[in-house]
Amino acid sequence: MVKIDLITGFLGAGKTTFIQRYLQWLKQKDVKVAIIENEFGKAGIDCAILKGQTDNISELSGGCICCGLKVGFHDLLIKLSESGEYERIIVEPSGIFNLDDFFDVTNSENVKKYAQVGTVATIVDPTSLIDVDQAVTDMLYSQLHSTNLILLSKISTSDNNKIKTLTESIDHIFWANSTKRTNKQKIVAQPWENLNDRFFSEFVAYSGHSLPHKRRLYDHTNTYNSSTLHIKNQFSVPQLKEIINAAFNEQYGKVLRIKGYLTSQDNQTLLINCTKNRLCIEIAKESQQSAINIIGKNINRSGLNTLFSNG
Repeated sequence: MVKIDLITGFLGAGKTTFIQRYLQWLKQKDVKVAIIENEFGKAGIDCAILKGQTDNISELSGGCICCGLKVGFHDLLIKLSESGEYERIIVEPSGIFNLDDFFDVTNSENVKKYAQVGTVATIVDPTSLIDVDQAVTDMLYSQLHSTNLILLSKISTSDNNKIKTLTESIDHIFWANSTKRTNKQKIVAQPWENLNDRFFSEFVAYSGHSLPHKRRLYDHTNTYNSSTLHIKNQFSVPQLKEIINAAFNEQYGKVLRIKGYLTSQDNQTLLINCTKNRLCIEIAKESQQSAINIIGKNINRSGLNTLFSNG
């Protein structure tokens, strides 16, 4: 029976980074793996990052597998699981994803013929809990209520007070939705460079299922939108940081995430992976076409295009 692992988390939480580490461990164990990548915007960005480790990647882009792409996700799971080629399927949904819809699909009789839910893990970036509105809080709860593991990203071993505060913030999200986090929703707070063989051996042993909670319906299309910009300019890193910081200004809408590839002044490909509270710009391992995907609310595409083009 094929195991389906779900690695979810809000925009910019670190899902792809965690999957890279997980894939490395699975490869060492000779586990045959397929990946389903769901991009809310333009296809190919997260996929390009993971292709250095595996070619067994299927993409569903231009929406969420919990709403507009739900049927396609269902059919793809059946196709991959019935092929007999894989032992595990790792699903990385978009950052605006509802766990209820995942269990709707995996509980389908046609899916259950060939596969069952493995580990359900939710990645939480500490900065995603800063200054959040109700829509973001609701989205975080939709990803937390039935998870096996809550993995805190971007922390160090010396962050004990920070970890305590984060745990309280996560518990508050449960309380605000008239539920309580149980010992079945374990919080893992350790630097990811310390995730060892013992951790991943325990990680693959989980069996996810929907836990009791009040179900809510979310229409992401009325809350979030995305825009892909194709920018021909070349940038220095300081210049790009200034432009990206400006992009999070409210005059461009409520921008939550900027991710993609741009070209440096010395003609190198730069990997852009930014939220309002965390800017990450690094040299990409392989050359890529310049394009960035911007996700948020009421995005001012024209203004953002001018900002990057005139920068």
